[in-house]
Amino acid sequence: MLTPPIPTNQTVQTARRHWTFWLLIGIILLLAVIMVIAPIYAARTRYPYPNLNFSTLIGSLGIILMLMLTWPYIEHTASIQTGTESFTVRKYGQTALEYPYAAITGHNVRPNFDRQRSWTELVVYLPDNWFALRSVDFDNFDELKALFSANSPMVPYRQVLSPGEQRLARGFLIVALLVGLAPVWFGFAAHQPVSKRPARLVVLVGYVFDIKQTTNRNNAFMGYDFELVNYPDFTFRTRKTNFNDSLRTVPNWFATHGNITLLIREHDFLTKITRKRPLTFADKYDGYQYIDSFGIGGQSGR
Repeated sequence: MLTPPIPTNQTVQTARRHWTFWLLIGIILLLAVIMVIAPIYAARTRYPYPNLNFSTLIGSLGIILMLMLTWPYIEHTASIQTGTESFTVRKYGQTALEYPYAAITGHNVRPNFDRQRSWTELVVYLPDNWFALRSVDFDNFDELKALFSANSPMVPYRQVLSPGEQRLARGFLIVALLVGLAPVWFGFAAHQPVSKRPARLVVLVGYVFDIKQTTNRNNAFMGYDFELVNYPDFTFRTRKTNFNDSLRTVPNWFATHGNITLLIREHDFLTKITRKRPLTFADKYDGYQYIDSFGIGGQSGR
């Protein structure tokens, strides 16, 4: 058996940073900035409460994208320090671990590639861990391959997860579940009915500042949005689904810059208009500025 080429002093080698690594860092920083700016922008442009639906969507997609982009780097070796009797290896996102050469149970050398490049990969197996060295990452890859090959037998390649990677995988899974459940919970909380009984309606009289016809994506008529001078913080939505009769003749009932009588939910009146009752989660963060109308003038809702 050949004598292992054990180094005579401590040698530290750090993995070379490819441009894809820095691109990943840039994307993560960009997503982090967006996730911070989005809710701040929403809070400053929506008074008194922001609509956080967009922020929730951006945050969820951003976190999921970061998990997808960063996971492939978990198994990459960031640095390795070789000594006379032991070596220390560190992977991205994990603490450095020291092992004696005698602890190596086997190694495997194989070609590997991705869409940008190809390389030779040395995989070193330990009783409770493993690590991989790539020729594109380390300048002295041939010396490292000779070192670990001489100190361990050749074994078939097998994909394993070290204890550190298992902890990271569980963390990634928990974060992914939370990210996936957050929008569901947000939508559930935002659209919970105030009461199981039909909502009581109250009369609201206002002075019309503007009226706009609304349509869906197919340019089909949906209803009208009213803006009232005496309630400038709100838009009163009138949708045809809330009325038995057609709303198309509504603009003929009155003139813009005239008085109008609307029927709205008592809940909206007490929480948003008079603020005699505390706001719910939905009131604060899901379309606070919109109030549905169920009657116009002498017309009554369903």
